[in-house]
Amino acid sequence: MELQQDEVGRKQKSIALRSRWRKYNRTLRDKAQPLCYECKKPRHYKTECPELEKEKEKEKKKSTLHKMKKAMMATWEDLDTTSSKDDEQANICLMADT
Repeated sequence: MELQQDEVGRKQKSIALRSRWRKYNRTLRDKAQPLCYECKKPRHYKTECPELEKEKEKEKKKSTLHKMKKAMMATWEDLDTTSSKDDEQANICLMADT
């Protein structure tokens, strides 16, 4: 009878230790997951943040459009200066000496 109680006690103790280990292991796993400092969500770092990447794409599009506008302005300015040079008339008087 006492032998059976020892076995039951050991089994209960091993079950209790397993459950503690599972809880401990779960907390370790949760701590091991990276946390993003940008959006405060787990499972990725700031460098891999999807929200930050979306913002970068928007900024990239804006800068590209801005550069294109500048290039077009420069092109139009070049065209304006060449056409004004063609419109200029030279006031030259030529005299012939015979």
